[in-house]
Amino acid sequence: MLFSSLQLDHSPSMKFSSPDKMWPDLISKSKEGGVDVIETYVFWNGHEPVRGQYVFEGRYDLVKFVKQVAANGLYFFLRIGPNVCAEWNFDLGYSLFANFP
Repeated sequence: MLFSSLQLDHSPSMKFSSPDKMWPDLISKSKEGGVDVIETYVFWNGHEPVRGQYVFEGRYDLVKFVKQVAANGLYFFLRIGPNVCAEWNFDLGYSLFANFP
């Protein structure tokens, strides 16, 4: 079994689209609180605000976020969509159906 000795006790959800200057403190406080996994999902409309124009900088720099999580000795869990909980007005599921009939 691949992860037979791995025990993940806590998995808080954290939106990496929070301002990137906040990430080190949020990740550090999560670890201090006993967390061993940071999970997040990606709101694609943040990465592609206009169809065909992509943003992976600043608060949308997913690679930078993952590296900061790893640098703190934590695991990272990416929740993939397309639907990411409907925490956004007219979530991605709606957008997909509206734009790609």
